[in-house]
Amino acid sequence: MRATRFDHASRLRTSRHNPPLISTEIPAKRVIIAMQHTAKGKSKIVKKCTLPLTSIRPVDLLVTEMAVISFANGRGVLLETAPGVTMQQVVEATEATIETRGTVSEMQL
Repeated sequence: MRATRFDHASRLRTSRHNPPLISTEIPAKRVIIAMQHTAKGKSKIVKKCTLPLTSIRPVDLLVTEMAVISFANGRGVLLETAPGVTMQQVVEATEATIETRGTVSEMQL
């Protein structure tokens, strides 16, 4: 699914041209979103989404060109970084608060 904004509470907004794509009634076990981490130098993973939300259903996993972030228990946790990307670069490119726990592995491409 293409998301345009994503907030620290793991809620998302898809493109304004797309109708809502996630229903709170979908019986999926996990919701995984792939999107760009930044656009025009600004984070797309924000503290609070100011655009209308597509769904209030929380997302489980977010995958960007920079990182993989889990949202277990409603908190963002950095799981992996892209090759050549440091934890510090991910944190600096992310407006929302994300936790780093110990060693973060590099994505295997």
